[in-house]
Amino acid sequence: VDTSSGQLDFRWLLRPAAAADCCHYGLMLAEAAGLPGSVVDEARRRNSSYSAKLRTNVARRATQRQPHSTPRSMPSYQAMLRIHQLWRQYTFSLLRGTAASPGGGSCDPNGAASSIAEQLGPQMDLHGALVTVVQHRNPQIVGISGVVLQHSTTALHVVAPDNRLRVVPLKGGTVEYAVNGASLQLAS
Repeated sequence: VDTSSGQLDFRWLLRPAAAADCCHYGLMLAEAAGLPGSVVDEARRRNSSYSAKLRTNVARRATQRQPHSTPRSMPSYQAMLRIHQLWRQYTFSLLRGTAASPGGGSCDPNGAASSIAEQLGPQMDLHGALVTVVQHRNPQIVGISGVVLQHSTTALHVVAPDNRLRVVPLKGGTVEYAVNGASLQLAS
């Protein structure tokens, strides 16, 4: 603010908010309005104390903050095998519940369980399933196997035996998994 001509003349200069040499706009207006010097000095003292605390807090938060590029921890393949065991219990109870319902068939070794599994296949939750890519339009993906960590409408995120996370796009591929001895395929 320039008051040399007897009126308020605003000249704008953009500066970073945390810059130490940046003046407080309210203090500049108080001086231009002719407030007593003791009031302006007290406001300036309080502002500098507040600004110092603010800069300290901002610096502390910046050092405590984790960088965005830090990957989240991923479970190991061994941990995912334990989850696969839970998934097998889930599918077995799902098959047993369907077999017990009227018209559901029975879980005999003659193949009725596999036909029930084929009927339930598209409805099953695949989180924890042990899968293998048997066909894909990208030949580098064929043969990838592991336990499903995440299943979306477009991809499977699979933890492979080498503890690497592999993303398998579902479009253009066929993934095979087994339910109670029956081999099922998820194709798109």
